[in-house]
Amino acid sequence: MVRTVFIKKSTLDHITCYCMKKKPYEACGFLLGSHEAETIYADEFIPVTNIAENAVKSFVMDPAVMIPIVTNHSSHVKPIVGVLHSHPTAASIPSAEDLYAAWLHIPSHWIVSLQHDECYDIQVFHYYRNNFDDSCRTGSSDKISYAALTLKIFDY
Repeated sequence: MVRTVFIKKSTLDHITCYCMKKKPYEACGFLLGSHEAETIYADEFIPVTNIAENAVKSFVMDPAVMIPIVTNHSSHVKPIVGVLHSHPTAASIPSAEDLYAAWLHIPSHWIVSLQHDECYDIQVFHYYRNNFDDSCRTGSSDKISYAALTLKIFDY
């Protein structure tokens, strides 16, 4: 399981500028880079247009932009290592809707909170299917859980 995520400083700057520019709407996109054992290296952010009907509280990626990226039919040759969206008025914690729409095959999920005007908070998570439901002690195929990942910034 992934435990640590490194992000290039210029990529982090790109993300925060893009998310703030899109506020009060949720911003979304993909992070590209590399994934080695328990570590992710993110060095490129690709914004994707949010076409949700209620883009203030949710995001739906524009298929015309998203599909070429996820099927590797775009000009980007690096693998997807993260999916990102912002919470313009909420904390950077996965909502029930975030977990319902989880892309489990993507190793990291980034949430940028913009709830405080002068600063942002970015948290990175690994989503996974929890096949054991403690409440009834039986398997559950639809419960998604998450674990926080350590985020470190690099500048080389």
